[in-house]
Amino acid sequence: WLLDPAGIQVTNTPGGLSGPTHTQNANVNNVTASDVLGALTAGTNVTIQTTAAFPLSNRDIVVDAALPLLSTNPDVTLSLLSAGGIVINQQIGGVDAPLGFNMTATSGSIDVSNTGSILAKTMYAAASGSITLAGNVKAQGGTMFLQSNQDIIFTGGTVQAQGGTMYLQSNRDIIFAGGTVQSPVLDLRAGAKIYSNAAGTVVTGGSL
Repeated sequence: WLLDPAGIQVTNTPGGLSGPTHTQNANVNNVTASDVLGALTAGTNVTIQTTAAFPLSNRDIVVDAALPLLSTNPDVTLSLLSAGGIVINQQIGGVDAPLGFNMTATSGSIDVSNTGSILAKTMYAAASGSITLAGNVKAQGGTMFLQSNQDIIFTGGTVQAQGGTMYLQSNRDIIFAGGTVQSPVLDLRAGAKIYSNAAGTVVTGGSL
């Protein structure tokens, strides 16, 4: 739940910030999902970013509309650069979509809710707060890198780096609290503890 309006909300509402670089220019902005999809399917990289020029409560990026891509789409990169936090409530990418997906939250957390999913070729996420994954998150053709200054928490869904290494780097704990985490190679580095606190959690890797 967000008690304050998002700095940028990706929705199906017409109008809003123009792209392909959508930069916050007010406390509350809208980016239309069809505009983002139009650029990505045309082979244009897209960036959505909030800035420290606005109050911290108005710097989040929230994806509330699906951004589905096909395997036949060109190689592109979607970057969410937040001066607050990031929340993913809908699908980004698609099966075998050649999407490079980047998320950076410099003053907040990254959350993929149980209604959200990420299906990309490669994925990078870094947050000053925690990273919590409740939905399906898959790097289908390469590396997945998650870095948090606090905790990395898996609470459900399937998280996979199908074609490369999954790097998990946390300044505090890495917590397996549900779901499935899979990768040919898992590289786990925590400043404090690595543990599971839920029955039924599955963690597999060709090497650890």
